[in-house]
Amino acid sequence: MKTLIYLLIPAFLLTIASAQAPPPPELKDPFLDNFVGDWRVERKMGNGRIAESTVHGEWSLKHHYIQLHYGFADKSPDYEALVFIGFVEPARCLWCGFRRARSRQAR
Repeated sequence: MKTLIYLLIPAFLLTIASAQAPPPPELKDPFLDNFVGDWRVERKMGNGRIAESTVHGEWSLKHHYIQLHYGFADKSPDYEALVFIGFVEPARCLWCGFRRARSRQAR
């Protein structure tokens, strides 16, 4: 019985170690490289008002996504958002996700 356990434990550990896939390679995309840097953005709202904010773009999460941080350099931004743009390999398309926040004073 002990011999069986001594054989099963290494086999189990070897199975777990080999099941872990290597990390995907860094995303190399000349189009997304254009978003890296600091920007001033103007947005025209539905009511005609124009809102200005700053945007900082950089590669993040081990060079798999471009992170755009809206409102990063504004002294007290009314609006702040993080946008992530990456490439989804199985679908062979760009993916975009975001998280936003609005200050209490802007409401």
